Amino acid sequence: MVVQLKMAENHALLALPQDPDGEDGERAVEVELDVRLSALANAKALFAEKKELVAKLARTEQAKAQSLHAAQHRMLRLQVLPLPLLLLALLFVALALPC
Repeated sequence: MVVQLKMAENHALLALPQDPDGEDGERAVEVELDVRLSALANAKALFAEKKELVAKLARTEQAKAQSLHAAQHRMLRLQVLPLPLLLLALLFVALALPC
């Protein structure tokens, strides 16, 4: 079903049902097609975009895992270091207090 025509850009916005049998009700995916291109060229462009988005999502997940690991590593390192630093700070405060 055509949702919108963008004649200045030679694009058409279509609402395609997710379920080919039509049992899914109103759920549809909106797809923007270039009316100058063939069906094959539009399909290639859509699948290339999908492939790029999947790769970007994988890179994002990998970066998230790396940053989580680094944050956990920093937390473990900070759990070991603060106690001696806290004791040292308390010692300086105790020495600085007038008797």
